[in-house]
Amino acid sequence: MKPLDPKTKKILSKVTSTVFILRAEREWSQRTLAIKANINYTTIAKTEIGYQCYSLPSLLAITRAFGITLAHLFERAEL
Repeated sequence: MKPLDPKTKKILSKVTSTVFILRAEREWSQRTLAIKANINYTTIAKTEIGYQCYSLPSLLAITRAFGITLAHLFERAEL
């Protein structure tokens, strides 16, 4: 697999950080978010420690769990 370019890494890092912040604001654990988003909690755990990136379907599920749009997530991430 081709390594990600620096610009892409920066975008993915901002999105991951924003999901973490939104989760922390609600005082949700990784497992709580996973249950609310109907995704595996290891997806959240592995993404937060940098082993993988969120897929588009995962991000859509996460934003629905937060009650926000994908556009709002990107705005919060300052993208």
